[in-house]
Amino acid sequence: MSSFNWEKAPYIYEDCDLIAELSTEDEETITALFGAEIFDGEIKAEFVIQIGRESYSTNSTADWPMVEKFIPRSEWPEEMFAGQHGPNVRTPDAAVQKVIDELKKLIEQDRLEDEAYEADLEED
Repeated sequence: MSSFNWEKAPYIYEDCDLIAELSTEDEETITALFGAEIFDGEIKAEFVIQIGRESYSTNSTADWPMVEKFIPRSEWPEEMFAGQHGPNVRTPDAAVQKVIDELKKLIEQDRLEDEAYEADLEED
């Protein structure tokens, strides 16, 4: 399992929740970014690897080989598409899973609020 030091992403990375610096002093800048959001009631998540000025995203299957050099598919959260033949067991980093779990709670809260609203409408 990768052992990144994920930190809360600064506000300039508006679509990202977490950021981790992966480069050493001898390498060009390598950064991992993770972002997740609720879209149409589902969680959409993405990893982005930035190497210098180049970016590679899990949203593009053509980029997967480069992303997997740093974050193997077995560490992508379940909510992230990992291909037809993706890993059976996934073990995302605890910081990544925490972001996903918080979004799951929001989805459940929204569902409960919707149910309560509909119940109020039926009573009227």
